[in-house]
Amino acid sequence: MGSIPELAPKYPTLETLLAAEPDFFFAGWNYGMKVGGEVTPDTLSKYGIKTFVLSESCVFTTAHKNKATMDLLYNDVLTLGKIFGKRNDAQSLVSGWKKRLNELPKPAAGTRPLKVFVYDSGEDKPFTSGKYAMPTAIIEAAGGKNVMEAVDTSWGTTSWESVAATEPDFIILLDYQTGSGADALRHFLENHPLMKLTPAVQHHRYLKLQYAELTPGPANVDAVEKLARAMYPSTAK
Repeated sequence: MGSIPELAPKYPTLETLLAAEPDFFFAGWNYGMKVGGEVTPDTLSKYGIKTFVLSESCVFTTAHKNKATMDLLYNDVLTLGKIFGKRNDAQSLVSGWKKRLNELPKPAAGTRPLKVFVYDSGEDKPFTSGKYAMPTAIIEAAGGKNVMEAVDTSWGTTSWESVAATEPDFIILLDYQTGSGADALRHFLENHPLMKLTPAVQHHRYLKLQYAELTPGPANVDAVEKLARAMYPSTAK
């Protein structure tokens, strides 16, 4: 983040935050805050610190849950624009994103969307994205369908039998840093007795995406573009 100091590599403590004397805390559940933890909107409000929580992460604290869509990103940015007196800038940014996505390649007429599996980690059981996590929104915006969309969670584990049964056409490999992690995931899939028989693995249809591209933020738009062009290269401009 350049000259901006890092308060904590993952979850800041209440003591660390108070020492920084912030006026505003922008975070999410499992993105800087933990449900039941010491840093929450309620605990911070006692010290006069206002909080904005990422909409995608609110699935952990609300009974009413909706499938993730790109509107989660758009609405968060518009809300931040209001908070910081930058409404026009925020609206311009969101409009530009929508224009970019409207220009992306689409599935050919009369064909079904490609089925996509998100492989985060795990060998005994894969850790992946369910209905409420941002990858579902990214995949849908790119013209695909998350094979684990029916799983009633944000991120979680499933079985290899369940994944293989969906016969994914395409696989997103989550790369946390340099790319070597994604290479290891690919190697594992190509040697797994079930996954090596799926269309995605047999035809080597993979896309490496960074953590920042698959969790809520502006990089989601880049991820949609990369995925759409990788899935539908024949219709890409």
